[in-house]
Amino acid sequence: MDLSNIEREINTLTEVLVKTVPSLLEIRLFGSYYNGNWNPERSDIDIFVLKTDENYSANKYRRAGPLYTTLESK
Repeated sequence: MDLSNIEREINTLTEVLVKTVPSLLEIRLFGSYYNGNWNPERSDIDIFVLKTDENYSANKYRRAGPLYTTLESK
């Protein structure tokens, strides 16, 4: 997939998020794509979405525990 296709996909993702997540605050790209080191053969694209509405959270009913888990903590 070339860079112009990636840009279109990111724009589409952004449009969908803006339309479907009312509590959207920010979308961030980071990692190799953001830094200009992205390689289509071996790189992924890191996307961070910041929102405020707890109703969209997969952990909506969590009572206690860490805010996230890592492979090492399992």
